[in-house]
Amino acid sequence: MTDTPTTTRAQPADPARLVRFKDFRLILDLSQEQLATRAGLRREKVCKVEKGRDKASTRATFAALARGFGCTAEDLEDVLSGRVEAGLMVKRMRRRAAAAGEGVAK
Repeated sequence: MTDTPTTTRAQPADPARLVRFKDFRLILDLSQEQLATRAGLRREKVCKVEKGRDKASTRATFAALARGFGCTAEDLEDVLSGRVEAGLMVKRMRRRAAAAGEGVAK
């Protein structure tokens, strides 16, 4: 009997997580291009993440997206996991920014 290599396929992205990603971007009134620029990524990368073709699985990519959204990686995970609703997170971000004397996208 010969050993055959087993291939593992990446799990499909959670559709609810994809919807929350896009909703968060839209609530912040960011285009894919604007998010990509703010994150230091290419627009195509943001598009792939949003469509579930790329899970933003590296910590660096996830951290870059969080920066692009203007939040922490933990905040972004809270939104994407559904623990915190996107609109509520935007309110929290605006309160933090106001307290720090900074601005947040619409």
